[in-house]
Amino acid sequence: MKKLWKIIALTLVVVFAVAAIAAAAPIPIVDPNNALTKADTKSLEGRIKELERKHNINIGVLLLTVPNGKQSGAVASGYLTQNGYANAVNGGVVLLLDLQNHGWYVATDKKMEKAITAEYGVKRLGTNIVANMKSSSSPAPAIRSFLTGVDELYGYYKTNGKAMTKANETAAGAAKQESAAAQDKSPGIFSYLAGLVASVAAAFGYRSNLRSKMSNVATANTATEYVDEEGLNMTTSTDEFDHTDLVRTPRANSKPQETRDDVVTESHNDDKSSGGGGKW
Repeated sequence: MKKLWKIIALTLVVVFAVAAIAAAAPIPIVDPNNALTKADTKSLEGRIKELERKHNINIGVLLLTVPNGKQSGAVASGYLTQNGYANAVNGGVVLLLDLQNHGWYVATDKKMEKAITAEYGVKRLGTNIVANMKSSSSPAPAIRSFLTGVDELYGYYKTNGKAMTKANETAAGAAKQESAAAQDKSPGIFSYLAGLVASVAAAFGYRSNLRSKMSNVATANTATEYVDEEGLNMTTSTDEFDHTDLVRTPRANSKPQETRDDVVTESHNDDKSSGGGGKW
């Protein structure tokens, strides 16, 4: 009987141990080659944990070299589904950066795909990832832009019940600008009027002050009266100006970074995950 209880106890220990391992949160950053500094790793891991708590999701960042003959999508989706990133209540997303081959890939499980779609969300993330990888020797800025994008995309989905698209993001941005302009309009007019009144008052005061100081100065009829006979000999000359038309071309305003379709050159969509990636 005692032997039976020992077997049952050992079985329960094994079961609970396996359950604890399965429930453990996946590693937020996999960086075997130490591409990130310790400070960046600590900062990024803190940001990942913050977003995971905020949205009840899992986020993974893989800084790996993809072996020859294997696609980045297979590696990223394999890590996503086999290492616990997809176990969160609201799903998971993994970013793979292959620094040696200049490749990137974003993989999402089916729950996260509702918020980060391959049609727009992955392309939106990829546009910023590519731009940051081209402009910095460190992957940290690209990872930060990825995390910011995940927060924005999932936050939009959580608020609106649908994934962000280019059309509704543009509409939301325009509405926000109109609201801000309406709030600032009245204070701007009042400030302008107050400044105008103050400027006019200052101008009259300055003019009166100058006139009071010039009360003992006599006015001369011609310029030659300001010099004596041995002084400056004033002559009259006439300047003629050629009148030409001046055409000013306004400088083009810089456009906000647009989501480009060509950043995604590799994609996949199966029963467990989807995603896309490319090169920088």
